[in-house]
Amino acid sequence: MEGPYLDPTRQEQARAYARSSRRLYFLDLALGLFFLFFLLLSGLSLKLREALPLPLPAQAASYVALLLIAYTILSFPISVYGGLILPRRYGLSHQGLGFWLSDRGKALALSLILGAGGVALLYWLLGRYPEPWWLWAREFFDDPLLLDFMNVLEKKFH
Repeated sequence: MEGPYLDPTRQEQARAYARSSRRLYFLDLALGLFFLFFLLLSGLSLKLREALPLPLPAQAASYVALLLIAYTILSFPISVYGGLILPRRYGLSHQGLGFWLSDRGKALALSLILGAGGVALLYWLLGRYPEPWWLWAREFFDDPLLLDFMNVLEKKFH
């Protein structure tokens, strides 16, 4: 009984696709780091914060929303190539530009709602319960190392 046949041509295409995807991943990572360092070192981050005279939770949520939108615009060429052109080139997708843009718009909307909403909730909780922040914060994070760290903080400060 013979095992499954693996086409060498398809295997090479899969490796080429994986290489291209990894390159795009690291390019996107470098762009994101550059974007954040640029905001920090140029002073633009402070100017943006000062331009949003809102209560702290709303200010933080607005800041995150603006950064998400700016980064989405900045990384758009990488997203188009990695999410639309590359998969079509390798026969992994037949999605058209309109549907792809619609999917990206939905992803951005969810990121804005969950990201900005989560940050607003976090800052509201920090303002409302500043002392025992690690007590409620550990409810949101189910990471044993983080929980151990928070327990050490709790014992140290109480």
